[in-house]
Amino acid sequence: MLVDIRQGKYNRFQFITSHFNIAVEQSSHTSLSEIERKKSVIDKLNSFIYGALGEQKVVKTIEALSDEYHLINDFKIYLSPAIYNSHENDYIKSIQIDHLLVAPSGIFLIETKNWNEKSLGNLNLRSPVQQIKRTNFILFKLLNNEISNYHLRLFKHHWGDKKISIKKTPSLC
Repeated sequence: MLVDIRQGKYNRFQFITSHFNIAVEQSSHTSLSEIERKKSVIDKLNSFIYGALGEQKVVKTIEALSDEYHLINDFKIYLSPAIYNSHENDYIKSIQIDHLLVAPSGIFLIETKNWNEKSLGNLNLRSPVQQIKRTNFILFKLLNNEISNYHLRLFKHHWGDKKISIKKTPSLC
């Protein structure tokens, strides 16, 4: 038994000394594959992490406003059936607004981008202007009761701790 172990180790030593580069590549292949897999996962998550950091910076800035302003983050609306948007010749099934700021002077849609040079070169990213136009289209229809017979699924939204006060005006009836 010890002779077999010794012979195996001797054969491995001979292989390593005569084929050093191949031996190193073989022994490191599994470790390198795992490192490459982890790097790929991190690269995919980086955009989400940077996006979240950018959105948090916007939230911190807006928090400095007075209590007359109300901020809703990550506001989502799901529409059933989808609504046709003739401007883009597209059906809209859902929208997501990074920040919805309700202010005394109106409602503001804020789309946050925390792009780096690599992001700027990616032609697959949707334009923030295009995103605002799309969400504005749906929000306008919603606020003007043009989509009241649709099924809106707002239950998935996290509203946060701050409540929006609604003041009712006396009716003239």
